[in-house]
Amino acid sequence: MGNIFSVSFSTEDIPGHCCDCAASQANYICKLEENQVTLSSVEAMKRLDQVQGWLSKVEEMETEVIQLIGDGARMIGEKRLCGSCCLKHYISSYKLGKKVVRKIQHVVTLMADERFKEVADSVPPAPVEALPS
Repeated sequence: MGNIFSVSFSTEDIPGHCCDCAASQANYICKLEENQVTLSSVEAMKRLDQVQGWLSKVEEMETEVIQLIGDGARMIGEKRLCGSCCLKHYISSYKLGKKVVRKIQHVVTLMADERFKEVADSVPPAPVEALPS
């Protein structure tokens, strides 16, 4: 029998890869202060009202979708126990299916609205009070 596969690599590449890895890890340490400043400037920003409104709609939609998923799972379980030909299950399945399709359309519309040029504004610094000397 012959070899099924063979592995080959050059030992010349190992020092280069080790240096690249060490340099990228050292970069975390060297740029820590700069990255902290950048992060604090992002933290000092306030979401725009239109972005906050969109996020609120997304959170509301998420709650509704989770509810519909739960309702659908219960209905599927009931259909397996009782049979899918029951008139009660047929009508309720139809109504739930219609709700799901409408919700999918709303989700697609909401996802299309997510493109914003700006998502936050800089917050002006808090006023400073002079301490009596």
